[in-house]
Amino acid sequence: MLEPSIAQCLQVGEEVIRTALEQLALRAHERQGGVSADDTEPADIPEGDVLVAFKPLMGSLSPKSC
Repeated sequence: MLEPSIAQCLQVGEEVIRTALEQLALRAHERQGGVSADDTEPADIPEGDVLVAFKPLMGSLSPKSC
């Protein structure tokens, strides 16, 4: 069984998801300030940043609706 994509689940276009992800990446990059001892480490993205990026897209979506 295939899982629906985020775009399908939220009923938005992939470009909308890409924009939200780009916003998250920009925030993570700005928070790091370009100073990192090891650029191979993943960025730590706080849950609040994820919610800020995706909450406007969720509307009345319930967690089990996808």
